Amino acid sequence: MKNSKIILSISCLILFYGCYKEDIIPSNEVIINMTGNNVSIPADGASKQLITIEIPVTSSDANNSIVLTTNKGLFDIVNKNTTSVTAQNVTVNGTLHKIASVNLISSTDIGTAYVTATIKNFSQVDTVFFTNAYAEQIKLYVDKLNYQISNTGEVIVTVKINRLPGNGITTANQIISLVALDNNNNPVGHFRNFNTITDASGSCINYFSIPMASPYIGTVKFTATVQTNSSGNTITDTQTITTY
Repeated sequence: MKNSKIILSISCLILFYGCYKEDIIPSNEVIINMTGNNVSIPADGASKQLITIEIPVTSSDANNSIVLTTNKGLFDIVNKNTTSVTAQNVTVNGTLHKIASVNLISSTDIGTAYVTATIKNFSQVDTVFFTNAYAEQIKLYVDKLNYQISNTGEVIVTVKINRLPGNGITTANQIISLVALDNNNNPVGHFRNFNTITDASGSCINYFSIPMASPYIGTVKFTATVQTNSSGNTITDTQTITTY
């Protein structure tokens, strides 16, 4: 009889715990929303996107701390890819909100940054797209203004692109256009190892010469052009030398 009571008690306990299910808390009751999702900023190492996380105003102090991580870019307050922020009470249009915020600084390579906000076991992910950081300035340099035609003589032609001060750097591998024209706007001479792709510093270097077999005496105008946005707008710089 005693054993029967024990077995009955155990059976009741198994039945009780088998039927019990812990309440599932919807994630939007932990993190109401994140802003900054699906936005684009230039991959220039300087542009910033504000990430805000709103949590319920009824959240306990233990849930005010939010851990943020990103696979690309850095958070400005720590200059790292992970940080912790604390939600603060903010009144907007007379309504109380509890919000935390941090700026994400872009990397210098194109791609998608996945920003994850975590409170205890709850997470929410937003995406920020780092897009091509186009040139905003272009300069063309030559190492000599007067060029004597010879079998070994060359003019070093350097094209340098960059962004305006404070706007970071251009994305590597921008394509430039480079031409050399004579007095009649006809192509003249040739470039050794013709290069029209910029490196990580925003530069590309070419070596220009005029063949002795068909010498040209006069002015040579170099023109370099680069795209400045996705719409195809361009900027240009020129330099002129004299051959003799």
